[in-house]
Amino acid sequence: MGKPRCWAQVTLSDGRQKQCTKAPPAGTHYCVEHHQFYVRRTDTYKKATLEMEALDDAFVSIGDTHVEGLGQEDLAYVAEIARTYLEWLDRAVKKREEHHQQFFTQVDHAHRDYLEILKYRRDQAFKYLYRVESREMELFDEDWD
Repeated sequence: MGKPRCWAQVTLSDGRQKQCTKAPPAGTHYCVEHHQFYVRRTDTYKKATLEMEALDDAFVSIGDTHVEGLGQEDLAYVAEIARTYLEWLDRAVKKREEHHQQFFTQVDHAHRDYLEILKYRRDQAFKYLYRVESREMELFDEDWD
């Protein structure tokens, strides 16, 4: 069995990725340089997830709202929540994907499963935002009549 190698993926000048060749300190998976980067990247995706989760309850409560009956003021309120939630959700997905791609050579099933849940939520948020924006256009057209 060979010497342990850092688990991090490094991108070569031609765009290919390969595993870092540096040895990690005993009992760790990453070399000193990549360990620091791993910690920062982990903090980034966790922060993005916490921001998204902070709006979960608000989004769930507006998600049950029938936007077809909303007036402009209420619609503006739910649109702002939906857009912010979608922005934070999208950032959480991207940061988790970047983290996983760089630091894991093999699939972490729990990580992948949670990403699938986030992607499903993102799809649902897009559908809801579509309904909101359609209603906004409807009201805009009514104002022009």
